[in-house]
Amino acid sequence: LDVPAHIRLKRFNENDLDQEEIKRRDKLQRCNLDHYNVIKITNDTPLSEIINMIESIPCKFTLPEKGGKAIWEITHKCNYACSYCIFSCNGMKVSNELTTDECFHVIDELYKNGFRHLKITGGEPFIRRDIIDILKYASHYMTTDISTNASLITDSIVEELNKINLKMIHVSVDGDKLTHETLRGKNTYDLTIRGLKALKKSKNKVRIGTVISSLNEERIESLIKDMIIFNADEIIFSIMEPPKGSSMEYYKTKSNKELIDTINSLKIKYKESIVVNANFIITTNHTLSCPAGTKFLYINNYGCVSPCPWVHEKNPDMISKISLRDNSLDDVLKDEKMMEFIRIKESGKCYGEI
Repeated sequence: LDVPAHIRLKRFNENDLDQEEIKRRDKLQRCNLDHYNVIKITNDTPLSEIINMIESIPCKFTLPEKGGKAIWEITHKCNYACSYCIFSCNGMKVSNELTTDECFHVIDELYKNGFRHLKITGGEPFIRRDIIDILKYASHYMTTDISTNASLITDSIVEELNKINLKMIHVSVDGDKLTHETLRGKNTYDLTIRGLKALKKSKNKVRIGTVISSLNEERIESLIKDMIIFNADEIIFSIMEPPKGSSMEYYKTKSNKELIDTINSLKIKYKESIVVNANFIITTNHTLSCPAGTKFLYINNYGCVSPCPWVHEKNPDMISKISLRDNSLDDVLKDEKMMEFIRIKESGKCYGEI
């Protein structure tokens, strides 16, 4: 949901942006609820009503009001080893990733084909020395946000990011030092906290992403309080969904209803300090028809395209054999694998249910 104005503008008012720039960034970080399908959830809302709504919607991804959306794993390199990472980076050696100019070409192709929202993820995007240049270029054409573990973010990087209009900077934090490092690897917590301290000076929205597991399900409130200290604008909780074949050792023990009740209560309790959300409670701007392969794409670190991150996870072979590195998006979408998916999609079901 939309971030309340008094919270969103608090960060803006504490920096040196002029009024016109504040208005531009404020608009960028808002959600127009007139274009969203929203279910209002209160403490009295029956869980069955929430479940029925969610289960009636084949695609759980949000889409921009106009144009398409792409999720781009811009690098497979990562300095963390998260146990539930969908992209399974875990310190793998990677070579021959897209060059800066090739990344610009990807952005050009997306824009020419009507894509207006770009989510950059990894791996760890800030491992790339050209990530600031890529963000500057992308944000000129599209609404752009980035997901990071914040370990490589410094004061000087925040100064550069402050020159760019980003939808948000999404930082993953899973709890205290023990919890975070159990899930993400040794010596990761202090690095993330260092990055969050630098981001206290961010002019862009900072959102914390927390994956609920058996390790932190009893400590949700303490984590919220910690993130308030770092001036985070929002914290959003998700459910751990380990990749196929991965261990379920840390899967949550509480029911969704218990977690929903807790988060709804904390949402109200801390509404004056931080926005509290969960992506398994409220669904907004979802589509009743599968957008994958047309209005929604996943791009890997080599510029190859899959219809959707979850499609690629379930079937790694469902990805184009040709790359945006040296092809147009139009040609890539005509690739054998992409066309195969479109034929499958005509059945009207989510690929994961076929």
